[in-house]
Amino acid sequence: SHLPTVVNAVVTNVPGPAGEVYLAGMPVDCQIPMVPVFHKAALAIGVNSIGNHFSFGFFGCGEAVKQEHMHYLVKGLNRAYSELDAAAQAEPPAARSAAPTRTRAKRGRG
Repeated sequence: SHLPTVVNAVVTNVPGPAGEVYLAGMPVDCQIPMVPVFHKAALAIGVNSIGNHFSFGFFGCGEAVKQEHMHYLVKGLNRAYSELDAAAQAEPPAARSAAPTRTRAKRGRG
Protein backbone atom coordinates (compact mmCIF):
# COMPACT_ATOMS: atom_id res chain seq x y z
CA SER A 1 0.00 0.00 0.00
CA HIS A 2 1.13 3.57 -0.67
CA LEU A 3 1.41 5.90 2.31
CA PRO A 4 1.01 9.65 1.77
CA THR A 5 3.94 12.03 2.16
CA VAL A 6 3.76 13.58 5.62
CA VAL A 7 6.74 15.97 5.49
CA ASN A 8 7.50 18.13 2.45
CA ALA A 9 11.09 19.00 3.33
CA VAL A 10 13.68 18.52 6.02
CA VAL A 11 16.52 21.07 6.13
CA THR A 12 19.56 20.65 8.33
CA ASN A 13 22.66 22.76 8.87
CA VAL A 14 25.77 21.25 10.39
CA PRO A 15 28.37 23.94 10.99
CA GLY A 16 31.89 22.64 10.67
CA PRO A 17 35.18 23.87 12.05
CA ALA A 18 36.19 27.48 11.40
CA GLY A 19 39.78 26.56 10.54
CA GLU A 20 41.37 24.20 8.04
CA VAL A 21 40.79 20.46 8.33
CA TYR A 22 43.24 17.83 7.11
CA LEU A 23 42.75 14.21 6.13
CA ALA A 24 45.86 12.07 5.56
CA GLY A 25 47.93 15.27 5.44
CA MET A 26 45.83 16.92 2.71
CA PRO A 27 43.47 19.87 3.30
CA VAL A 28 39.78 19.07 3.08
CA ASP A 29 38.10 21.58 0.75
CA CYS A 30 34.48 20.62 1.29
CA GLN A 31 32.12 18.10 2.78
CA ILE A 32 29.18 16.70 0.88
CA PRO A 33 26.18 16.59 3.21
CA MET A 34 24.30 13.31 3.12
CA VAL A 35 20.81 13.60 4.56
CA PRO A 36 18.64 10.52 4.31
CA VAL A 37 15.11 10.87 3.01
CA PHE A 38 13.26 9.09 5.77
CA HIS A 39 9.94 7.31 5.53
CA LYS A 40 7.05 9.55 4.37
CA ALA A 41 9.30 12.56 3.56
CA ALA A 42 9.64 14.16 0.13
CA LEU A 43 12.87 16.17 0.24
CA ALA A 44 15.97 16.46 2.44
CA ILE A 45 18.41 19.38 2.17
CA GLY A 46 21.73 19.38 3.98
CA VAL A 47 24.17 22.24 4.46
CA ASN A 48 27.72 21.75 5.76
CA SER A 49 30.55 24.19 6.21
CA ILE A 50 34.30 24.15 6.59
CA GLY A 51 35.84 27.56 7.23
CA ASN A 52 34.16 29.96 4.79
CA HIS A 53 33.06 27.24 2.35
CA PHE A 54 29.53 25.87 2.28
CA SER A 55 28.29 22.68 0.63
CA PHE A 56 24.67 21.84 -0.14
CA GLY A 57 23.11 18.45 -0.73
CA PHE A 58 19.63 17.83 -2.14
CA PHE A 59 18.02 14.42 -1.79
CA GLY A 60 14.49 13.64 -2.91
CA CYS A 61 12.11 10.73 -2.75
CA GLY A 62 11.74 9.48 -6.31
CA GLU A 63 7.99 9.07 -5.90
CA ALA A 64 7.42 12.59 -4.53
CA VAL A 65 10.09 14.69 -6.29
CA LYS A 66 10.96 14.04 -9.90
CA GLN A 67 14.69 13.91 -10.58
CA GLU A 68 14.40 16.26 -13.55
CA HIS A 69 12.88 18.89 -11.21
CA MET A 70 15.71 18.78 -8.66
CA HIS A 71 17.78 21.09 -10.88
CA TYR A 72 15.35 23.92 -10.06
CA LEU A 73 16.59 23.83 -6.47
CA VAL A 74 20.22 24.09 -7.56
CA LYS A 75 19.41 26.81 -10.08
CA GLY A 76 17.51 28.81 -7.45
CA LEU A 77 20.33 28.39 -4.94
CA ASN A 78 22.89 29.63 -7.48
CA ARG A 79 20.72 32.65 -8.31
CA ALA A 80 20.18 33.50 -4.63
CA TYR A 81 23.91 33.19 -3.96
CA SER A 82 24.69 35.50 -6.89
CA GLU A 83 22.25 38.10 -5.55
CA LEU A 84 23.71 37.82 -2.05
CA ASP A 85 27.26 38.12 -3.39
CA ALA A 86 26.34 41.17 -5.48
CA ALA A 87 24.72 42.82 -2.46
CA ALA A 88 27.80 42.10 -0.33
CA GLN A 89 30.09 43.61 -3.00
CA ALA A 90 27.96 46.74 -3.44
CA GLU A 91 29.10 49.95 -1.83
CA PRO A 92 27.19 50.86 1.31
CA PRO A 93 24.59 53.60 0.90
CA ALA A 94 25.78 57.13 1.61
CA ALA A 95 25.52 58.13 5.24
CA ARG A 96 22.21 59.78 5.92
CA SER A 97 21.91 62.98 7.86
CA ALA A 98 21.43 62.47 11.54
CA ALA A 99 17.98 61.17 12.27
CA PRO A 100 15.83 63.29 14.56
CA THR A 101 15.88 62.10 18.13
CA ARG A 102 12.81 61.60 20.21
CA THR A 103 12.48 63.12 23.61
CA ARG A 104 10.19 61.75 26.22
CA ALA A 105 7.89 64.23 27.90
CA LYS A 106 8.45 64.55 31.63
CA ARG A 107 5.52 63.56 33.76
CA GLY A 108 4.72 65.50 36.89
CA ARG A 109 3.60 63.86 40.08
CA GLY A 110 0.38 64.66 41.77
